[in-house]
Amino acid sequence: MLQSPSNKGLLPVMFYITGGMFAFNDGTFNSWKPYNFIERDIIMVAMNFRQGPLGLLTTNDGVIPGNLALWDQNMALKWVQKNIERFGGDPKKVTINGHSSGGAFATAHLLSKHSKGLFSGVIAQSGAITGMDYLQPYPKYNAYKLANTINPSITTQNTSEELLAFLMTVPAKTLSDTTKIHPDPEHDTRVVIGFEYELIWKPVMEPSDDENVFFSGYPDDKFREGIFNKVPVMVGITSEEGALIGGWKDRIELIDDHPELLYRQVEGLTEREKKELGEKMIRVYTEGKLEKNLSAAVKLYSDVGFSNRIIKFADLVSPYVDVYFYQYSFFGAIENKAGPIVEMEGLGKAAHCAELPYIIWYKLDGDTTVYPEADMRVRRIVSDLFGNFIKYQNPTPKRDAQLQNIIWPKFDSEQLRFLDIDYNLTVKENPRGYRQTRKLIY
Repeated sequence: MLQSPSNKGLLPVMFYITGGMFAFNDGTFNSWKPYNFIERDIIMVAMNFRQGPLGLLTTNDGVIPGNLALWDQNMALKWVQKNIERFGGDPKKVTINGHSSGGAFATAHLLSKHSKGLFSGVIAQSGAITGMDYLQPYPKYNAYKLANTINPSITTQNTSEELLAFLMTVPAKTLSDTTKIHPDPEHDTRVVIGFEYELIWKPVMEPSDDENVFFSGYPDDKFREGIFNKVPVMVGITSEEGALIGGWKDRIELIDDHPELLYRQVEGLTEREKKELGEKMIRVYTEGKLEKNLSAAVKLYSDVGFSNRIIKFADLVSPYVDVYFYQYSFFGAIENKAGPIVEMEGLGKAAHCAELPYIIWYKLDGDTTVYPEADMRVRRIVSDLFGNFIKYQNPTPKRDAQLQNIIWPKFDSEQLRFLDIDYNLTVKENPRGYRQTRKLIY
């Protein structure tokens, strides 16, 4: 029997960062339940941190510092290092786990020297800090826009110091309630991610590399060059991330007419080059209009909005660390409670958030015998895989009949092997046709 290689009988720790579009959800156990991990002798730590403008508003010039949400998480990680032994946890075996925007936060800790040594592994579910979609392209504009929304007399004519002085007079609830600001057309990047309103408040690339910044430089470049905290990584997607309904449906016609909007935030390309790239990407999914082929539109949204960025993260870091990539494909009775699903022929059935009820969601509280055996089997499988990674930095450290005697291969840039998690486990290659996408756009 495998023994957890923890120090003095201490238990491994899962440090959970909630998702929620960088602005919503919380870290309380009203939302997230630790039972699956407790059953596997793992301690779960969850915390609250500043989100939305309270945690991510910045002037990006040193006056209002950036990435306060990440600094809050960093403080919590330091607390874990100092105190977790008192709870029976091993400070040397701390795995950061985040979902969606929480996955972006989790992978951002790989980039910061301030988080070095505070964790031993990362699990990123349906989110990564790669690409521009999860970074603020216009942080100073966003800061002034929020202030102007609250008080129209505050404009860009005010200095950063004056902006800060005003914001310090605004109640925290007012700031939090002003999360949904509406940018002008020049600063509207909604098409890229597809939600009904802009993901305004996101991490930022800070302009310098001094002691006062959390991370600087473009994440893709840092990962590509191996300039990050090197720990094992487990990362994955669902089989159809974009099947969770959002405001993207209202923007399909706009993308048909302006395909360049798919790559609005890509630097170094002319508008014509962005349009040509957008047209090529659309043709991967359909020869006609997206509005005439909703299934193709969902696939495009799944990949451009989620999967491409996440697979690219695995691709970039795999030369330097062990990477285990998965696709969660199971569609069961519990998933139906996760949110509205678009059901169309030819689409994957597991939408964004589909795996959460099987791992930590409150929706599985109470009598689980009401759910089909298939759901309980998948819950057991996915929890074992996550638990093994937290314990051993390897989701399948040995052959296990409960896991169909599968050995999950490491992901690499050539074979692109991954584990498809369904009622049965299957090793596959080339998730979401990434090899072709990489050739086209990366």
